[in-house]
Amino acid sequence: PDMRLNLSTWTSAAYAIGIVVAGLTPAIASAFEGTGLSTLRSFQAAVILLAAVALFCMYVPVWTIDERRYSHPVSTTTPVWEALKAAFSMSDFRRFVFSDFAYFTGLTIAQTGLLFYVTVLLEEDEALVGTLLAVMVIVSFLFYPAVNLLAKRLGKKPLTIAAFVWMSIVMLGVLGLGRVGLAPTAQAFGLILLLSVPIAFLGVLPFAILSDIADYDARQSGESREGTFVAARTFMQKAGQTTGILLFAILTTLGRDVGDDLGIRLSGIVGFVLLLGAAVLLTGYRADVIEEGSIIE
Repeated sequence: PDMRLNLSTWTSAAYAIGIVVAGLTPAIASAFEGTGLSTLRSFQAAVILLAAVALFCMYVPVWTIDERRYSHPVSTTTPVWEALKAAFSMSDFRRFVFSDFAYFTGLTIAQTGLLFYVTVLLEEDEALVGTLLAVMVIVSFLFYPAVNLLAKRLGKKPLTIAAFVWMSIVMLGVLGLGRVGLAPTAQAFGLILLLSVPIAFLGVLPFAILSDIADYDARQSGESREGTFVAARTFMQKAGQTTGILLFAILTTLGRDVGDDLGIRLSGIVGFVLLLGAAVLLTGYRADVIEEGSIIE
């Protein structure tokens, strides 16, 4: 379990670094523009350069990891739909994946709504959004080592539930944006800093939990279905993101402008309900059974 947690932590850290590097695209394009290229060609050159770097990074594990050392390949003849059915037949996986769905729906509402929180509720320039997102990524990244250490001491499940609850409470704060006696910029940074902490935990722990579930299933069934679990989780994740965008779009019909912002504020309540629901769903996940490898009856 510790090795899987460490891998999940490093994967999340690499993801955060990738976001920061991708954000350098305009700066790289400006450097190319200084060589005499047009604005369009400079941007294209920057994208090509970053794509080449990304391609190289993706090949690093292919070149350096010896799969025979870290895995025991077992062929399976189970059809795809049967494998998915078997995965969803596990009550612990269902609790996890639907909790994850609720989380990504709530997270997408928060991410989609950030522009409106800044420009409508706080009446600040939209340029502030880019700064806020950068701060969120950096602060979350700084918390990754603490997430790893705390998970080893306290367990992944309680920390994940606590992160869901924390984030749900922060989402309620959307209701008060622009109405409290603080400078709008201070409110914006306060919201982002409070969101950064649970996002750090939820960027690391869910994938580690999924790895535990997949490993448990492999030991119990004798078949390696890790790909099935990852595919199912990824599908639910994308479904959650799509649902979040749809819900926010529906809410904006109730008000999305300065002075007529009911829909934007209600997104905080919807996010609160979803994230609290994610916490409730995960309470039924039997971490002790999964991590110790006991047989589920």
